[in-house]
Amino acid sequence: LDTSEQLHHKENAILQSQIKYREEYEKNKGKSMLEFTDTPSYEVAKKAQHIQSEKEYRKDFDEWIKGSVPADLDMTPGYLHAKHATSLLNEKEYRKDWEENIKGKVTTAA
Repeated sequence: LDTSEQLHHKENAILQSQIKYREEYEKNKGKSMLEFTDTPSYEVAKKAQHIQSEKEYRKDFDEWIKGSVPADLDMTPGYLHAKHATSLLNEKEYRKDWEENIKGKVTTAA
């Protein structure tokens, strides 16, 4: 049998243990009890999820952007100038081809 003094010390030890437990609990509250964030498999899974997320984002972005040209893009001075320069080049090529291959040749109808 335990004496009253021994019972008192035993109860104090239990109480002290509960106080220490409570302090540790409060200190670690909200933290993950599993330290899985340091494992290589967690890092691989996290990276794969990021890549998949990026892939989905780019897919959505490409679908949204594809085919959507601002309506006034063809009215900018730079675009109009390039369009005019292209038409002049096309006309110049046509005339050069016409002069080299067709001009002065007689065509016969069959």
